[in-house]
Amino acid sequence: MFEASCLDFSLAGEEGISLASAWPVSDEEGRAGTGYVFTVTNNCDRDIDYIIGLESLEVEENPNYIDNQYLRIAIDDEVAKNLSSLNVIDNITSIGDSESIIETRQVITSTLKAYGSNEHVVKMWLSIDTPLSEQSKTFKSRIVVTGGQGIKNTSLKATADKCFTIDENGQITAYNIADSDCSENVVIPARVNDIKVKTIDTDAFRGTKKIYNYTYYVVLDSSYSPLYVTLLDLEKEATLLAWAEANGYSSLPYYKDGEQPALESGQHVQYCTFDSSNNPQCGNLDETPGDLYTTSSSILITGLDLSKAIYLDTIEDSAFSNVPASVTDLSTYSNYDISLTSLAFGENGKDIKLGHNAFARISVDDLTTYASYYTGVNAENSDMLTPLGGATIQNLVIKPTSLIKNLDGEINADTSEVKTPIYVGMTVNNMTISEGITSWLNSAFDYGTLGTVNLPNSMDFSLGSHFSFVNSIDKLVLPSRLTVVPESAFSNIKATSVVLPNTLERIEKDAFYKSTITSLNTPNSLTYIGEKAFALCPLTSLTLSNSLTYIGRAAFYYARLSTVTIPLSVTTIESKAFYSHSSYPLNTIIFKGRTDTSGMTLSSDYILKEITTEVFEP
Repeated sequence: MFEASCLDFSLAGEEGISLASAWPVSDEEGRAGTGYVFTVTNNCDRDIDYIIGLESLEVEENPNYIDNQYLRIAIDDEVAKNLSSLNVIDNITSIGDSESIIETRQVITSTLKAYGSNEHVVKMWLSIDTPLSEQSKTFKSRIVVTGGQGIKNTSLKATADKCFTIDENGQITAYNIADSDCSENVVIPARVNDIKVKTIDTDAFRGTKKIYNYTYYVVLDSSYSPLYVTLLDLEKEATLLAWAEANGYSSLPYYKDGEQPALESGQHVQYCTFDSSNNPQCGNLDETPGDLYTTSSSILITGLDLSKAIYLDTIEDSAFSNVPASVTDLSTYSNYDISLTSLAFGENGKDIKLGHNAFARISVDDLTTYASYYTGVNAENSDMLTPLGGATIQNLVIKPTSLIKNLDGEINADTSEVKTPIYVGMTVNNMTISEGITSWLNSAFDYGTLGTVNLPNSMDFSLGSHFSFVNSIDKLVLPSRLTVVPESAFSNIKATSVVLPNTLERIEKDAFYKSTITSLNTPNSLTYIGEKAFALCPLTSLTLSNSLTYIGRAAFYYARLSTVTIPLSVTTIESKAFYSHSSYPLNTIIFKGRTDTSGMTLSSDYILKEITTEVFEP
């Protein structure tokens, strides 16, 4: 059932939800069960907010209803909840409706972009602690969807309006974590007080703030005459100026927030504040108090969901991190307190600009981002951090941005290029670059420490080296349908191993030149290894497949192999292909299925014969 002129609703399967003959199960079993799948489509040229409710319906033949504290519900694989914990909302009726409604519970709210559609899955089950007395009772319900004005007064909106402070420009400036309704798991809404959320301010969610125990300090010359004042507590500026005027110091220079010149030889300093009567109280001359300032928790949140903030276009510097934007080297910044352990972005039709250090040093298990996100920070500066600098992410997925019609009716083209440098400086255990992404700038993943990196078939190899300044990659997994690794595609890459697909036929010149690969297995489809393809790689393990026919000049020059087996399929080995260094000698090269090298095109200097012995195994 649905209400809203712009919305269409389609349900896969039965229209009602029934738990006839249901047994109590665990949440794990309940979430693994069959769900009720439905799609909501927006047919209008404007965005539509909508609410999904669950109506409990009367059953005349058995009006003995299950207590809803024993009914568990999960939508779209979110955390399972008791039905009784969901907010009660106004019942929705439509013309010709013959059902009698007991109550309606709010399941979820969401937003549909113009001409967009959302698919939802609802799963319900009896909780594992359901007593036997409840298991013979009845429950019948249906899903209802209402849009536009129908959700204006929902409790979710009321909570958002209470928890967030927003200015007239759509910038969230504060979050009321002290209110019990404002969770540490923050969901940024599309609107607050009917104002579209466009920007998140630098100080809105900062992890810590610096609180000065002193208002200002005075710098004096060697004759103890005041030179200037530095204001520490900016809220006391009016008090300081009034005091200066009253005491004849109105012409004395003053600086805000510590932006004063360094003390010179012979100068003195005195730290001061104001008492309750606004009279100055100063400490001893030349004595720096140990509690000049303290670092205290301000707004510490554990989870952040940005997927509902569909109008969001900017997240300011350090918005969700206590690392100041001025810090460009995390190794020098040890005083931090980060608690953000979950982060969810949303697929946004507009590019989102992420400020410097916006999420620095967070720790997240699963994170999906989109190629459209970007930052204005210049990644060419080697010590410059970016939004996710220092972040630790277990599983990162980078997706292209879908084709979306925005509020002005403009069609945004597919965004298939990863915009640099939001991923600079991360530690990621498993990274997947999704299909549809074709390219990224060379500096996109600079200074990152990456585990497994999975590349898409859609990628464009014409950019040359794709991971020039990555600190390390444990395993590089090439696209599953790749047939050719182009020239210089991964030269100088700091990868320990590479997984080649079973479709690969050729590895061109310099493809992995001077990379840090230590082991290599070639697939049965590979026939060609080009010039210097693995030259100067510290390879200690090499398995060549029986399909290989050509090994180019210096292909494995100065590798660190002690033994190499050449399959019978190889017919050509070019000059210096297996030259080895005396520090890492190739002791033995074995020719499988041969008694000699007749019938091969074999360069006379394919090995250093003073070091390497040829062995034939017919």
